[in-house]
Amino acid sequence: MASSEVTTTSSFGEQQFYDLLNYAGNHELKLLTGSVILTNPDTAFSAASLLRTINNSQGDGEPAWKFKSTMLRQYCTHSFMPIDLVTETETAGQRGKPVPGYQAQPTDLEAKLGCLGSLLEWSLDHPNTSVQNAFGLTRSSTQVHSPEMRHRIYKTLLTTGEGITMLDISRLLEGPSYGGEQGTSIQLRRMQELGLLSIKSVIGENPEVVINDTRWSSSHRFEDAQPQLRAVISACKQIGQGQTTTVNDIVAEALKIDSGIDGAALRSRIMASINRPGTGYSWLERVDDRSPQLTYVSFAPEAKGPITDLHERLETVEAGDYRKSKAVGKILGDSDAFSVLVAKAKRFSPRTYPRTAGKLLEAELASIVTTTVGMTAKEVREALIAEHNRDISMSTVVAALRKMADNGKIAREERVTAQHSTKVDVLFKALDTSNRDIK
Repeated sequence: MASSEVTTTSSFGEQQFYDLLNYAGNHELKLLTGSVILTNPDTAFSAASLLRTINNSQGDGEPAWKFKSTMLRQYCTHSFMPIDLVTETETAGQRGKPVPGYQAQPTDLEAKLGCLGSLLEWSLDHPNTSVQNAFGLTRSSTQVHSPEMRHRIYKTLLTTGEGITMLDISRLLEGPSYGGEQGTSIQLRRMQELGLLSIKSVIGENPEVVINDTRWSSSHRFEDAQPQLRAVISACKQIGQGQTTTVNDIVAEALKIDSGIDGAALRSRIMASINRPGTGYSWLERVDDRSPQLTYVSFAPEAKGPITDLHERLETVEAGDYRKSKAVGKILGDSDAFSVLVAKAKRFSPRTYPRTAGKLLEAELASIVTTTVGMTAKEVREALIAEHNRDISMSTVVAALRKMADNGKIAREERVTAQHSTKVDVLFKALDTSNRDIK
């Protein structure tokens, strides 16, 4: 392994840093696998010998995670080779038969190990979170992968100060490769779901509006309009054309006219209309000139400390200080630390958790679906992330809930979301045992 002094002439630049973060830095098992290969640069590992090394490095007991060597082969071919972390060669397999081997790419070994060592140490120091949650998956719908995008978001929040708007973050992360405002918004919302960020919208405010018109201009009869629309127009007439009022006052007046409408839904509709002029209730105009995109982003309280620490460690690597390459050898030689990291890789892995712990997933879902009122799959998934720290895909949650309903463990019900609506929600709820006969 190269010298562990601070590197000053490395060719390891920003692109190489983000390549490593995107393809190797977002999973503890990837970090360990890459470290094993890089600290043995003269050895060509087969997938099977890599598996043996990882299992043996955990000590004499049972491995913390039993998986097949094919997963390590996929890491090498799909994650490490595209970024020149390893190169493919041939090595002797069982019975001496040639098999694909994976050997360290010798360039910038110290820089690569400095980055991997920083991430491994951080993961050990923060047992309740993972690089998997912090950075997300490698695959991406935009040209910029999730780990790079999240790292840049963290850097933006820590350098510009919290309380920055989603729109400002989108503007700072300029370029079509980020997916524009929509791509950034999706990433920020995902980070909010994982408990990394807090996002607060002005929808909770009560802005002043001017009623510019109260006339019914549709060709259809007013009596045939939806109750919500009739109520809001009648409320505006009651308050008076040209008058300045507030959103809450309009909602309150509308509820006096028709108590059967959904006040919260009406308020949301009015807020959406005044924040996007010309849409919805276009005769209402917001008085103040504040941006309609005032959705503020900050760190979630419990995530700020670990993420700040993560950023500071990576900032050191970006500055060309690779002394944490020393940490890699220490971690690989410590069976307890190695085993902890493998167990953590399994615990937080979104792909393997549902498959290897289906019964546990079902138990966790059952602990969430305890009400007979009903929850949507989205609500169940959000609770799963919040209460059990599980980043499970929506399709997996839906499939598990349907299976539980089919097996009679929970109830499944379809319900129209609101009066005069064609939209149907599928709700999952606890079984109602109050009317069952006692046997």
